[in-house]
Amino acid sequence: MERLLKVFIYHDGAKPIFHSPELKVLVNWSITFMCPGSNTIEPLSIFVKNYIDLISAKYPYWNRTKGADHFFVACHDWGPYTTKLHNELRKNTIKALCNADLSEGIFIRGKDVSLPETFLRSPRRPLRDIGGRPAAQRTILAFFAGQMHGRVRPVLLKYWGDKDSDMRI
Repeated sequence: MERLLKVFIYHDGAKPIFHSPELKVLVNWSITFMCPGSNTIEPLSIFVKNYIDLISAKYPYWNRTKGADHFFVACHDWGPYTTKLHNELRKNTIKALCNADLSEGIFIRGKDVSLPETFLRSPRRPLRDIGGRPAAQRTILAFFAGQMHGRVRPVLLKYWGDKDSDMRI
Protein backbone atom coordinates (compact mmCIF):
# COMPACT_ATOMS: atom_id res chain seq x y z
CA MET A 1 0.00 0.00 0.00
CA GLU A 2 2.82 2.43 0.78
CA ARG A 3 4.02 2.13 -2.79
CA LEU A 4 0.71 3.44 -4.11
CA LEU A 5 0.48 6.54 -1.93
CA LYS A 6 1.13 9.78 -3.76
CA VAL A 7 0.50 13.16 -2.20
CA PHE A 8 -0.38 16.17 -4.34
CA ILE A 9 -0.23 19.50 -2.52
CA TYR A 10 -2.60 22.17 -3.75
CA HIS A 11 -0.79 25.45 -4.37
CA ASP A 12 -2.86 28.42 -3.29
CA GLY A 13 -0.21 31.12 -3.56
CA ALA A 14 1.00 31.16 0.07
CA LYS A 15 3.58 28.77 1.49
CA PRO A 16 2.33 26.78 4.50
CA ILE A 17 4.07 27.20 7.85
CA PHE A 18 5.98 23.93 7.43
CA HIS A 19 6.96 24.35 3.80
CA SER A 20 10.47 23.53 4.97
CA PRO A 21 11.77 22.37 8.34
CA GLU A 22 13.73 25.61 8.65
CA LEU A 23 11.22 28.20 9.80
CA LYS A 24 12.92 31.59 9.65
CA VAL A 25 10.20 33.83 11.08
CA LEU A 26 6.77 33.42 12.59
CA VAL A 27 5.26 36.13 10.35
CA ASN A 28 3.87 33.53 7.92
CA TRP A 29 1.86 32.03 10.76
CA SER A 30 0.07 35.29 11.54
CA ILE A 31 -0.62 36.07 7.88
CA THR A 32 -1.79 32.58 6.95
CA PHE A 33 -3.80 31.59 9.99
CA MET A 34 -4.95 34.77 11.72
CA CYS A 35 -8.15 35.64 9.89
CA PRO A 36 -10.63 38.27 11.09
CA GLY A 37 -13.36 36.54 13.09
CA SER A 38 -11.25 33.43 13.69
CA ASN A 39 -12.06 33.44 17.39
CA THR A 40 -15.38 31.72 16.61
CA ILE A 41 -15.95 28.51 14.70
CA GLU A 42 -18.42 29.74 12.06
CA PRO A 43 -15.98 31.94 10.06
CA LEU A 44 -13.41 29.11 10.15
CA SER A 45 -16.00 26.63 8.86
CA ILE A 46 -16.90 29.03 6.05
CA PHE A 47 -13.19 29.46 5.22
CA VAL A 48 -12.69 25.66 5.01
CA LYS A 49 -15.84 25.23 2.87
CA ASN A 50 -14.79 28.03 0.51
CA TYR A 51 -11.28 26.58 0.22
CA ILE A 52 -12.62 23.12 -0.72
CA ASP A 53 -14.96 24.76 -3.24
CA LEU A 54 -11.97 26.67 -4.68
CA ILE A 55 -9.72 23.63 -5.12
CA SER A 56 -12.56 21.50 -6.51
CA ALA A 57 -13.21 24.18 -9.15
CA LYS A 58 -9.51 24.66 -9.96
CA TYR A 59 -8.27 21.05 -9.94
CA PRO A 60 -9.91 17.84 -11.25
CA TYR A 61 -8.68 15.57 -8.45
CA TRP A 62 -11.34 16.32 -5.83
CA ASN A 63 -14.23 15.82 -8.23
CA ARG A 64 -13.22 12.30 -9.32
CA THR A 65 -13.95 10.80 -5.90
CA LYS A 66 -15.78 13.63 -4.11
CA GLY A 67 -12.78 13.90 -1.79
CA ALA A 68 -12.51 10.21 -0.83
CA ASP A 69 -8.84 10.10 -1.89
CA HIS A 70 -7.99 13.29 0.03
CA PHE A 71 -7.07 13.86 3.65
CA PHE A 72 -7.74 16.71 6.06
CA VAL A 73 -5.35 17.28 8.99
CA ALA A 74 -6.41 19.28 12.06
CA CYS A 75 -5.10 19.29 15.62
CA HIS A 76 -7.19 22.05 17.15
CA ASP A 77 -10.32 21.01 19.05
CA TRP A 78 -12.36 22.95 16.48
CA GLY A 79 -10.77 21.14 13.52
CA PRO A 80 -13.37 18.38 13.18
CA TYR A 81 -16.24 20.86 13.51
CA THR A 82 -14.99 23.03 10.65
CA THR A 83 -15.97 20.21 8.26
CA LYS A 84 -19.69 20.42 9.07
CA LEU A 85 -20.51 22.95 6.33
CA HIS A 86 -19.08 20.77 3.56
CA ASN A 87 -20.75 17.34 3.25
CA GLU A 88 -18.13 15.80 0.93
CA LEU A 89 -15.31 16.87 3.24
CA ARG A 90 -17.07 15.58 6.36
CA LYS A 91 -18.29 12.27 4.92
CA ASN A 92 -15.71 11.27 2.30
CA THR A 93 -12.33 12.72 3.18
CA ILE A 94 -9.90 10.85 5.44
CA LYS A 95 -9.57 13.03 8.52
CA ALA A 96 -6.33 12.98 10.55
CA LEU A 97 -7.38 14.52 13.86
CA CYS A 98 -6.01 15.03 17.34
CA ASN A 99 -9.62 15.07 18.58
CA ALA A 100 -10.73 11.55 17.64
CA ASP A 101 -13.88 11.28 19.74
CA LEU A 102 -16.30 8.78 18.18
CA SER A 103 -19.27 10.14 20.13
CA GLU A 104 -19.19 13.40 18.17
CA GLY A 105 -20.12 11.60 14.94
CA ILE A 106 -17.31 13.27 12.97
CA PHE A 107 -14.43 10.83 13.45
CA ILE A 108 -15.17 7.55 11.63
CA ARG A 109 -13.43 4.44 12.96
CA GLY A 110 -11.67 2.46 10.22
CA LYS A 111 -11.42 5.45 7.87
CA ASP A 112 -10.07 8.36 9.87
CA VAL A 113 -6.75 8.58 11.71
CA SER A 114 -5.97 9.74 15.25
CA LEU A 115 -2.86 11.94 15.63
CA PRO A 116 -0.98 12.69 18.84
CA GLU A 117 -0.73 16.37 19.69
CA THR A 118 2.79 17.78 19.61
CA PHE A 119 4.11 20.84 21.42
CA LEU A 120 6.55 22.89 19.32
CA ARG A 121 9.13 24.25 21.73
CA SER A 122 10.96 26.42 19.21
CA PRO A 123 9.32 28.13 16.22
CA ARG A 124 12.75 28.56 14.64
CA ARG A 125 13.50 24.81 14.91
CA PRO A 126 10.09 23.09 14.92
CA LEU A 127 11.46 19.56 14.60
CA ARG A 128 13.79 19.90 17.61
CA ASP A 129 12.90 17.75 20.62
CA ILE A 130 9.90 16.14 18.90
CA GLY A 131 9.04 12.81 20.51
CA GLY A 132 10.43 13.49 23.96
CA ARG A 133 12.90 11.35 25.84
CA PRO A 134 13.71 7.73 24.93
CA ALA A 135 11.13 5.27 26.33
CA ALA A 136 13.54 3.92 28.98
CA GLN A 137 13.95 7.44 30.44
CA ARG A 138 10.25 8.33 30.65
CA THR A 139 8.60 8.49 34.07
CA ILE A 140 5.00 8.96 32.92
CA LEU A 141 3.08 6.18 31.16
CA ALA A 142 0.10 8.29 30.08
CA PHE A 143 -0.83 11.97 30.18
CA PHE A 144 -4.16 13.66 29.63
CA ALA A 145 -5.18 17.31 29.93
CA GLY A 146 -7.84 19.48 28.37
CA GLN A 147 -11.46 20.50 28.56
CA MET A 148 -14.23 18.07 29.55
CA HIS A 149 -16.01 17.90 26.18
CA GLY A 150 -17.15 14.77 24.42
CA ARG A 151 -17.98 11.41 25.96
CA VAL A 152 -14.48 9.97 26.45
CA ARG A 153 -12.77 12.65 28.54
CA PRO A 154 -15.09 12.49 31.58
CA VAL A 155 -14.79 8.67 31.55
CA LEU A 156 -10.97 8.90 31.51
CA LEU A 157 -11.03 11.26 34.46
CA LYS A 158 -13.47 9.06 36.40
CA TYR A 159 -11.52 5.81 35.97
CA TRP A 160 -7.92 7.02 35.91
CA GLY A 161 -7.76 10.44 37.59
CA ASP A 162 -5.30 10.38 40.52
CA LYS A 163 -5.46 6.56 40.74
CA ASP A 164 -2.13 5.56 39.20
CA SER A 165 1.17 7.33 39.86
CA ASP A 166 2.38 6.48 36.34
CA MET A 167 -0.59 8.28 34.77
CA ARG A 168 -1.14 12.05 34.93
CA ILE A 169 -4.83 12.55 34.29
